Amino acid sequence: MTISNSFGAAPLRVGEVGVAVAGPGATLVPGTTHVLTFGGRRGICRLPRGGRQRRLHIAASWPRAADLITAWDDISALPQAP
Repeated sequence: MTISNSFGAAPLRVGEVGVAVAGPGATLVPGTTHVLTFGGRRGICRLPRGGRQRRLHIAASWPRAADLITAWDDISALPQAP
């Protein structure tokens, strides 16, 4: 999975990212939800304008051609720790 800020006008801060198999009516299939990490770190990923971050390996397996749902937090507007 790749998160991109290719067209962003400002840096992007991404919080936790999750992925799961989609069930009927956009529900999540129980037992398929996984939190992604970036560079082995769970949580915040900072993307400069034009930047992108890859998660090369997801420690999960799903049926081939499964519909997936992703959810992520854009925390760009939140204050940063000093």
